[in-house]
Parts: sequence; C-alpha cells; structure tokens
Amino acid sequence: MKINDAIRRKALQRLANIFKISIDSLHGEMRFQDLKASFVSIFKRNEFDIIHDDIRDVANAQIIKKLENGDLEIKTVDDYINHMICCYSDNPNMVINVLGEL
Repeated sequence: MKINDAIRRKALQRLANIFKISIDSLHGEMRFQDLKASFVSIFKRNEFDIIHDDIRDVANAQIIKKLENGDLEIKTVDDYINHMICCYSDNPNMVINVLGEL
C-alpha cells in the first residue's frame, strides 16, 4: 500500500472517530460545516477544536503562516486529507502522532 493511501485511510478514520460517524458516510467534498459538532463551551473542546489542533500540529512554520494569513484554508474532508499527506513529507512523526501508526 502506498503511503498516501495509508494516510488517506487513517485521516478518514480519524475524522470518523472525532465526529462519531461511519467512515462510509464521509466523502471528499464534504465540508466540515456540514458535520455536526457537539456544543461549544469555554470548558470543553468540540470536534472542530480537535481538527483545528490536528491541522496546526502537523504543519511547519510556512504552512502555519499561510493558515494565519488566510492563504490556505482547510474546509473539506479532502482538504484535511491532502494537508496530512503534504505535511507527512516534512514532519512524518507528527502526522503519525496525530493519525496513528500507518
């Protein structure tokens, strides 16, 4: 299995686990705003907070800067997957830390 396929599979699995839905219900064009997150409070993080942290945890400084400037937006399931694939080449250990062993 190619590494990109493994990352794709683990990223889908991660999103399904975060939102407590089946992998089969996820598709690439699905926007995160279409997924249901639990209530947001000051004391409890919700699913969007977890995804936000995943995205930033695996990113290098250049990607963080693009995210902060709005030059890079991750809005869909495919965006999340492609971000993980892209970041793997620069920081494989962090991607594995977020997604689990490939």
